[in-house]
Amino acid sequence: MSLVIKSSAIPVSSLRPFAGLALLLLFCCLPPAQMARAAQPAQTEKEIQARIKLEEDNAKTRRDSLARLTQQERGVNAELAAVEESVLKLERELAAQRDKLLGLARSGSETEAQYEKLLQEKQKSEAAMREVLRTTWEVYNRKQSAGGPQLDEWPAMDRDYQWSASLFAALEEHRARIAEQEKMLGELSGRRIMIGREVAESMEAIELEKAKILAERLRYERRLADLRKQRQGAQAELDATVKLISSLNFDLQNAQAGAMRIDRAKGSLVWPAAGKLEISYRPSARPPVQGIGLSTAAGAPVLAAHGGKVMYNDTMRGLGRVVVLQHGEAYFTVYAFLSDSSVRQGDPVARGQELGKAGYYPALKGNGIYFELRHHQTTLNPELWLGPKS
Repeated sequence: MSLVIKSSAIPVSSLRPFAGLALLLLFCCLPPAQMARAAQPAQTEKEIQARIKLEEDNAKTRRDSLARLTQQERGVNAELAAVEESVLKLERELAAQRDKLLGLARSGSETEAQYEKLLQEKQKSEAAMREVLRTTWEVYNRKQSAGGPQLDEWPAMDRDYQWSASLFAALEEHRARIAEQEKMLGELSGRRIMIGREVAESMEAIELEKAKILAERLRYERRLADLRKQRQGAQAELDATVKLISSLNFDLQNAQAGAMRIDRAKGSLVWPAAGKLEISYRPSARPPVQGIGLSTAAGAPVLAAHGGKVMYNDTMRGLGRVVVLQHGEAYFTVYAFLSDSSVRQGDPVARGQELGKAGYYPALKGNGIYFELRHHQTTLNPELWLGPKS
């Protein structure tokens, strides 16, 4: 609704029809289902009791269904928690295997460094051995060219022999050490390869198990989401049923008390507020005035003209808060320019029950309430339907 009323810019007389026009547009926008329900004839006490019994049975069925769904949800939550614990356990096992691989990598690096060092020592030993062989060959050639050893050369030869023997012994020691180290390196390398293969196979098995558990967790999560959706739907249905039972009980109380249908209450409706009649019903005016306007004290209570249900309760631009009550037989009462409201849409209300407080009424330049009475979408003269002022 885009209607905006500014009392400071428009004469009071030209504002009187606007509320009726805006509320006519409001009624044109109301859902057909609400209009149809409002047009239904009043039910007898027996019919209401039968409806209450039916809805109470429905409520019991829905409570049982809700309890079952809640129990299933708890069970799935427990199973999901167990699956989560299994996932965490596998994560810990994978972390341990990764640490083991890192340890193998560090051990392999140290072994490689040791192997390189041994190779360098081996190369040095081989170089020294080649030098010994070269020196020995030169000595041998020199002896041969001199026609064999002389007596005075025997001490030198003995020294050469001792030196060569010690060098060969050192070379042999290096060779033995290198051979032993190479054997150890081979064993370490083989063990490292074997452990690495075992770790890789173990990690692969853990990853496969983890994938299965993650798939299982996904199934549980989907099932849990489905159960929650069902539970929320069951809760919404139960809430609606309980609200309907409350409304039916209200109708039953009215029926048992012999509450008068509104179409039989002409001339006895409750005035919507205590105040002075400032705007009268004039449907033939141009433009028409389709309701009445009352000036009231600030915050005066706004009362239901007759028992019914809240069909609409919201603010509209230029009209303040608007409350529409349905009374059965397609009768409606409309209350505009409320400052606030104490009822909600769908609430049952009794005759004379407070709906809210009167607010600022621009056409009156003060506090007041605008009131309409309608049958279907046709306005009626409220003054002919309201009873004597109290």
